[in-house]
Amino acid sequence: MKITRQTPTELVVEENLMWLALLLAAIGLALLLVAASVGKGGAYFSAGFLLLCAVLCARKSRFVFDAAQRMVQWQNTVLLRTQTGSLPFDEIRGVAIDSTSSNRGGTTYRLTLLTSDKPVPVTPSYGPRRTKYETAREAILKLVQPGSDPSSGPTALSVVDLVRSGRTVDAIVLLRNTQGLSLSEARGRVDEIKRTL
Repeated sequence: MKITRQTPTELVVEENLMWLALLLAAIGLALLLVAASVGKGGAYFSAGFLLLCAVLCARKSRFVFDAAQRMVQWQNTVLLRTQTGSLPFDEIRGVAIDSTSSNRGGTTYRLTLLTSDKPVPVTPSYGPRRTKYETAREAILKLVQPGSDPSSGPTALSVVDLVRSGRTVDAIVLLRNTQGLSLSEARGRVDEIKRTL
């Protein structure tokens, strides 16, 4: 994921793994040709595996944040299917950095636009280097919500909105991802909000 264009009125965030898919497909096809000429069954299996990995890696997303129209438009291609959409800036409640742990103990991240309806992932896959996602998050918030302090995380209002709409888990995730709280701390804050409501 990277910012490919940034002006005072436009921000373009893209993730493109098509290069990896093409590389895997080329290696898989070359291995398939070798297997056909040599006639080894194991090479067919390896070629098929690489071609399957190429299809799974065929991912691309492009989000265009247009301040003049106060609209974000996106196009996602995952597993060779393309989806498009748009969203007015007024419906964006915040930008979260989702995280997940891998089997090897590492953590990977992705950006998500928080709306009153459902979260919209900015990138279809998770990646390393949290600082890269924090930089993109700050740039998006600066354009979408001018005058807000991107480093302070989303406003308390968006967490309250999530709790009010019965999305307790999303509220906890929002607090954890944007403010670095532990699970018990985030759960405690959400419980406090529930009591006050």
